Amino acid sequence: MRATKAQLIDKSYNNYCLNSFYRTNRVCQFAGVLRGSIALAGQLSARETSHLDGLTFLNSGETTCQGTNFTQGRQQMGKRDDLIQKYAQDLQQKCNVTPDMDLLRKVTIGCGPAIYNDDASTVSGSDPDELNTVKKNFLVKKLGLSEQQDLDGGIASVIETYGRSNRNKYRAVVYYLLTKHFGKESVYS
Repeated sequence: MRATKAQLIDKSYNNYCLNSFYRTNRVCQFAGVLRGSIALAGQLSARETSHLDGLTFLNSGETTCQGTNFTQGRQQMGKRDDLIQKYAQDLQQKCNVTPDMDLLRKVTIGCGPAIYNDDASTVSGSDPDELNTVKKNFLVKKLGLSEQQDLDGGIASVIETYGRSNRNKYRAVVYYLLTKHFGKESVYS
């Protein structure tokens, strides 16, 4: 089946929107120009351009299409910023540590999508398997520490600082404290 001009333009419009979002965080400024140039050039009939009527221009210059949310990545970024603020509050209130926000942001980004999963975003301080995973995957692989160093002692110290009775030990906060404890901030620079 051969694609119509409208389908081709719609596909290129969607690709442009997604690419432009990741490049500039201003989604689809191109949309109004595209719609205007199509109408001015008269290349497509009114029927073929009707799918562009679903464009909604937001105050910030973002554009969404009916049924498609091109701002999802921006919402994800906002959610990450909210989590970073929550982690900073945890460090201040529960650990009595003034956080280095740049390092905390980098550690949080390094955790990847695990911070959005309720189970994966926390570390169980009483589960030996969980602590062993933190030791192998973070301390050894990410920070480049050797097994000969007192890694278990460092983890125990961080868990004590965070508070053993504290149920929600956020992974990003634990990783931040471990990075500071072992003086490996240079890994994130």
